[in-house]
Amino acid sequence: MAKEDYIVSLDIGTSKIRAIIGEPTGNSINVIGVGSASGEGLRHGSIVDIDMTVESIREAVDHAERMVGIHIPSAYVGISGNHIQLHSSHGVVAVSSADREITDEDIERVLQQARVVALPPEREVIDVVAKEFIVDGLRGIMDPRGMLGVRLEVEAYLITGSRTAIHNVVRCVERAFGGRQLGARADGGEPHCLDSGRTAPGCGARRCRRATSVTVFSNGVLMGTSIIPMGGDYVTHDIAIGLRTSTTAAEQVKLRHACAMVSQASEHETFRVPRMGSNKETEYTQYDLATIVEPRMQEIFALVQKEIEKMGYADERFYRICISWRCDVHTRCCRFGQ
Repeated sequence: MAKEDYIVSLDIGTSKIRAIIGEPTGNSINVIGVGSASGEGLRHGSIVDIDMTVESIREAVDHAERMVGIHIPSAYVGISGNHIQLHSSHGVVAVSSADREITDEDIERVLQQARVVALPPEREVIDVVAKEFIVDGLRGIMDPRGMLGVRLEVEAYLITGSRTAIHNVVRCVERAFGGRQLGARADGGEPHCLDSGRTAPGCGARRCRRATSVTVFSNGVLMGTSIIPMGGDYVTHDIAIGLRTSTTAAEQVKLRHACAMVSQASEHETFRVPRMGSNKETEYTQYDLATIVEPRMQEIFALVQKEIEKMGYADERFYRICISWRCDVHTRCCRFGQ
């Protein structure tokens, strides 16, 4: 397969930067390579050191390339952060073809029309996502291609972000790829809001913050997003306190042994951690660890439930909403309702 047939995604977080290489197979994509690097140069989801961020991106991309044995010329870049906002918008155009059949060109024109809104100079449109199309007054249409009509409208969400934050991300990616005489392509796509406000776990001066993002879809349409300023680093901090160890050791324990539910934790899986201020190590079980992790997970998911209720999607029609939460703890529980 030619290198241009691969799809590459860059996830620029705070604790990690990942490059993921996917191979399209029909209607799905198989992940064939993943590269990661420590997310240096970012704080609270914002770039604070261009050079360090560029080096982290290069390291992640190089790692992914070595795994697959290809060179990556471009990548889709997720724009993350609590600066992401959704705005309702409306677009309307006349169907252009003589036979009144709606084509891809008509859909593109009406989506472009929906982008034409007055925004503050510090904000920029990342993408536009259609909620529904309207053909000659007929609502509830998800894909109008091939239909006949005179007037095509769209109810859409505009996804906007901070112009400064977006341009800094794009600049870092361009520099990371440009150093190897390659081009970079930053594509908005859906907002990637999961990583706002997080910093890498570590010692002393590093802040323990990571965010949980809630994104609600209904019938494949983005309906709303929200961010909770609590996530994986809070779990790491709890483990460090509960086991009386450093946050570095707590992070490694979380990655290797953590289970979010006491009922599914093993009393036979054991590990040792160094005690803070001592050269001695203490042995614990996965069950001991789960008694620390589960209360924090319960708190996070309770906050997620409240956010869903605030967005107005907690009634019986949305019982099968699945909550996607990026964390290194194996939760085994990410579905609300029935």
